[in-house]
Amino acid sequence: MTPFEKCRRQVAEAIADSIYKQPGVLDTLESVTRKDMLDAAKSAMEAMAKFRQSFEPPRVRTYSSDPTTVEIQEAVIATLGADRTCYFGAFRRPMATLARGLTAYLSRRMTTASYPSIATSMGRTNHSSVKTTEDQIIERLRARPDAALTTEQAGKMGGQSITTIIMRCRAEVEERRRVARNAAGAASGG
Repeated sequence: MTPFEKCRRQVAEAIADSIYKQPGVLDTLESVTRKDMLDAAKSAMEAMAKFRQSFEPPRVRTYSSDPTTVEIQEAVIATLGADRTCYFGAFRRPMATLARGLTAYLSRRMTTASYPSIATSMGRTNHSSVKTTEDQIIERLRARPDAALTTEQAGKMGGQSITTIIMRCRAEVEERRRVARNAAGAASGG
């Protein structure tokens, strides 16, 4: 007995008095080829991918390859001149929360990283704190994108707007990646 015949018998036994017992239904099932099943599975996977994309925030795709969340957080810390102890600790100082929020905001737009993976790279135990800090940055951008931040909030970027700080952080990420690529090329003799 072939595997299909075995499966056909099990289906027929499991669903007695159902539509599958009607003449021709099981024969129709048998006529479905492996290629048809693979095509159906591929179509279903494509539909699921489109469905998932409809819930994801838009991301800027101007980079040849995505930076890592660690590269982004290092650039944010350097741009703001933030204290690493405060950034990775449980502190709620204005500059630490701004730095974490910028890291979350930029990571979601410059990478394909999920909230849990961003939280892990930031030393957080829960992704909801990352989502909350990102939401604060988004709200600040909606409400007053050109309002200057204080030195207490933005460290050495005090007096600059949130929009300017985001652009500088992006530029810092790209500059660090360019330097790393050049150093890797020089080390490999390229």
